[in-house]
Amino acid sequence: MRTARPARQRDTRALEGREKQLGSSHPRTLATMYRLATLLRQAGRVEEAIPLFRRELEGLALQLGDEDEETLCSASNLLELIKPRDAEEARQLRTRFGLSVQGSTPLLGCFAQCLVM
Repeated sequence: MRTARPARQRDTRALEGREKQLGSSHPRTLATMYRLATLLRQAGRVEEAIPLFRRELEGLALQLGDEDEETLCSASNLLELIKPRDAEEARQLRTRFGLSVQGSTPLLGCFAQCLVM
């Protein structure tokens, strides 16, 4: 994947700029955060992606609330990454957002695709 590294670098710079200009909970910042986390996940760098997915989830929860569809989608996506790594955090996510014990099918891209960049 030759384009992954330049895309990650571009999105890292974009995230830094958006956080500085717009704040960490602005929808465009959250979309950039999601995009960068997704690129990291796809590149096998899950441990680096998880903190970004966490930040995106908290930003969505702050902006939209815990019961909003986009927030629940984000929680589901994070749960899929957390389950094999941290059973306690997975339990907390399921409890907070009412996600099933068996897990849920992630709806990757649900938030980022809804925004006009």
